[in-house]
Amino acid sequence: MKYTESKIKVTRSFSRKLNIGNFENIDLTAEYTESLFDDEYTEAQIESLSKTLYEKAKRDVENAAVEFKNERVKKQNKLIDETNEAEMDIGLELEKEDEEDRSKKLEKANKNLGLK
Repeated sequence: MKYTESKIKVTRSFSRKLNIGNFENIDLTAEYTESLFDDEYTEAQIESLSKTLYEKAKRDVENAAVEFKNERVKKQNKLIDETNEAEMDIGLELEKEDEEDRSKKLEKANKNLGLK
């Protein structure tokens, strides 16, 4: 016997809101639906299916949250590295300028003392 409409639909979802800073939030949601065309399912089987769908949705949302946080940490670390590199470059430039400045001051002092 072929059904054109399902007799039972089991839908389960899971949502989580993440605060990503600066008063910004993101919503992560997963939803799964299973259509049962056979009326031979017991209540226990349907409850088991319901639990399985919920756990799958929750696992997917939690994995997405971890992945999002990991990507965010990578971006922050990259930004920190770039900032540190820029500060180091500035420090080297200042050190070079200080060296040149000291060299000029030493030359001037030697000249004033009549030294080469």
